[in-house]
Amino acid sequence: MGFTFSITDHFISDSDASKLIDYYRDKLSKSKTLNNNTDSEYSKLRTSQDYYISERLIDSGEIKDIIVSIKTKISEDSKIPIENQELLNIIRYLPGEQFQNHYDGFHKTATYFSNEMKFGGQRLKTYIICLQKATMGGYTGFPKIYQNVLLENGQCISWDNVDKDGNIFVDSLHCGRCPIEGEKWVLTCWIRENKYVEINRNNI
Repeated sequence: MGFTFSITDHFISDSDASKLIDYYRDKLSKSKTLNNNTDSEYSKLRTSQDYYISERLIDSGEIKDIIVSIKTKISEDSKIPIENQELLNIIRYLPGEQFQNHYDGFHKTATYFSNEMKFGGQRLKTYIICLQKATMGGYTGFPKIYQNVLLENGQCISWDNVDKDGNIFVDSLHCGRCPIEGEKWVLTCWIRENKYVEINRNNI
């Protein structure tokens, strides 16, 4: 079967989404990407701000409950254990900020491939939950299949990054297009093939 994505309504309530935005707004820092030296770096390809959420570091019981609820819902939908999920990544895009075309799955020929395999193997699936859509713009684009998806608040888009043989779906190439007006907030979850070994990417 070829590449497809699915959209689920009401994945998170407006109230819970607002609470996450308020709690993490002051914790964001400039987003990084993996480079060919098995490290993370700042790149003009990704100009958003983000924060990786570890339940161990949450000092609010209410926020922790929201995060656990989301992770449970993703596990139930994907039919993959919560332990395979990477840290949830909350991302904010201001007008003009974007994440250019990229794959979430790890290419076997990439220098960082063997290193990433140590932390739970391949990224099988991606989930992106819209916490707040921009006033204008802010599409999720799939250029290979000529699709631009504008998620509504509370919606979740998900897809498989690799086929049954572990090869990256060429059509899963995607991007976070920049808002024209307003802020775009999303919560992203990548799911590994094995139990995830937590990495503190906020400090690397």
